Amino acid sequence: MRDRTRYVLTVVLAIIVVSAVFTGFVSTLPSWGAEPFPCGGVVREMHILAVGEANGKYFGVPTLLKVVVTPGDGEVYLSTEPLTEVDMQASARLAALVAAYVAGKNYFDYDYFISVVSNSTIVGGPSAGAAMTVAIVSALLNKPINESVVETGMIMPDGTIGPVGGIPEKLDAAAEVGAKVMLIPAGQRIAYSLSRHAYVDVVKLGEEKGVKVVEVSTIYDALHWFGIDIPRPPKAKVKLPSEVINVIKEWINESKELYDQIKSRAESEVLKAPQVSGVVKQYLEKARQYYVNGWKDLKLGNYYSAASDFFASNIYADTAYWVAAIATGDESYEALVSRAKDELTHALNTYYSVRKDLLGSNVKDVDIAKLSVAVEIASRALDANETFNSLPQTVVSYDTIYDAVYAYWRAKTVMDWTKMYYAVPASGITVNTESLRRHASLLTYFAMTSASYIESLIGQQSAVTKVLEMADKAKQLLDTDYLAALAEALRASAYASAMLNTAFTTDVGATADRLRDAALEAAGEAVASGFNPIVALSYVERGDTLRGIDDASAVYFYDLALINTMWYLIIAGNKVHVVTTAPTSTTSTSTPVTSPSTQTTQTATTPVSTTTTHQGSQSTTTLTNTGTQNTGSGTSSWATNLPGGDVMITAIAIGMGALLGAIAGALLSRKPRSEGQQ
Repeated sequence: MRDRTRYVLTVVLAIIVVSAVFTGFVSTLPSWGAEPFPCGGVVREMHILAVGEANGKYFGVPTLLKVVVTPGDGEVYLSTEPLTEVDMQASARLAALVAAYVAGKNYFDYDYFISVVSNSTIVGGPSAGAAMTVAIVSALLNKPINESVVETGMIMPDGTIGPVGGIPEKLDAAAEVGAKVMLIPAGQRIAYSLSRHAYVDVVKLGEEKGVKVVEVSTIYDALHWFGIDIPRPPKAKVKLPSEVINVIKEWINESKELYDQIKSRAESEVLKAPQVSGVVKQYLEKARQYYVNGWKDLKLGNYYSAASDFFASNIYADTAYWVAAIATGDESYEALVSRAKDELTHALNTYYSVRKDLLGSNVKDVDIAKLSVAVEIASRALDANETFNSLPQTVVSYDTIYDAVYAYWRAKTVMDWTKMYYAVPASGITVNTESLRRHASLLTYFAMTSASYIESLIGQQSAVTKVLEMADKAKQLLDTDYLAALAEALRASAYASAMLNTAFTTDVGATADRLRDAALEAAGEAVASGFNPIVALSYVERGDTLRGIDDASAVYFYDLALINTMWYLIIAGNKVHVVTTAPTSTTSTSTPVTSPSTQTTQTATTPVSTTTTHQGSQSTTTLTNTGTQNTGSGTSSWATNLPGGDVMITAIAIGMGALLGAIAGALLSRKPRSEGQQ
């Protein structure tokens, strides 16, 4: 009897212990309705806007977004009801990364739990990215948000707000939940209505519904309307430091001297080849135009832009010579290719030497200033290598000769930028190599997502294919050369962002101006943080010289400047930060999130020295860890073959296709490639 009693008591005790352990385990799992969240997390809830479809009719759908931030190690979890599409997962991850940057926190110090619940059949697309970012910033800073404001827009890797579809229908959803203000991406005031089958002015439509519709360009603009103002240091001035200018002047002097020599050779050679005189004259005229522009830029003190123009003049003059020389038989295509190969070999060896200096086996920490220049060296080595490897065995057209000439001159810029690498002083801000590798992987991932999203909007076009190839190339390089992967991912992201920023706006010039402001604000943050973004400032300078002449290219250079600065600050985790709030209403919050490695909030101060410089030329509930998957939006979905929404905005694509095609051609497909970028 005693044994039986002892047995029963043992079993009961075991059940109690197991139950206690299980209960403790369950209590640590995410519970979207729990307030406060376990582990000292902060919860934010807000309405986001979706588009639903039923029987061929489109309508706005209010959707609930819930974000929980807890101490962790950079994991992003996405729960959706109904099931989500892959691009929403990418958007969630990017939102967390951008939010951490904006809030001045270390992304890898937290875990992010995101819940999206919608009444629509499918939730898909990246249009909730901006709202997710706002909610995460609010949680990270433990700051309340204005509940009367709603937002639609994708978050871009450069912190800008990207275009989305179905805005008129989402306005209906905003009015339904009683929103007073609706934020939309800048440039989308005139939006296509899926239900009306026509373009409408959503600002006027909002007035009729009692909703103020506001266009926003960046995440900072959006945060302001939600009641979170983040003061930023003064904008950087487009001024390069003396050590950088001295190196660029060397480039300029060499280019000017070579131009006169090459031009004379071409003019002499063409006298013996009247059959190609027309083509040669065209190339020489193009060379002359760049040469004149170079002198204009030089007189204005735009040194990097001047170097880029003189660089381009040499490419065109040299092409003129080789066209004439091959026609006369004085030179051969094989000799031209051999010359390019020799220069490329030298360029690659030079790049490998720089990479070893920066990321050698004994190197644990990388200076961010040196890294920014090394990335430019890698980018030019990649460009030269890709161009050379695409050369045919024989001359197919004059473009074939141009490409071989371009490969040669692009390879030479590797040596030019190597001089810059050794001339630029270290910033004292370092990042460990493992963190650099992780961030290169993240940016590559976002570049691929952005490229895929563009493809979903307009289908396969040559420009889109080019972006996809660049992103895929970055992915391939991750295992063998993550410095080159970072270079390619930055370039792909800038192209993708520029395409989106120009395709869905009626005023490309205004878009360029907004991006310029954003780029200089980011550069100002870098200067205040102790990092002089010479590459970004050189790109801004180049964009300035193109503004009003080629606004699409200006947008690209401003985008490239912005994404460069922002990602170097993200990688270094060294952004100065200060916050103020002025909310009109709040959401519930729990214990503030704290982390041992969280950066200290500082008051922004004007730096004593603001030297800036340099360079030019992504009803079932599932809990998904987005660490290795794509992410994207918070709008409800529709059949992917039908017009509308975020996944396939066919209607918008039809309306804007011609513009996008023209811009894409200007950015990616035209000749010359990047000869206007030293």
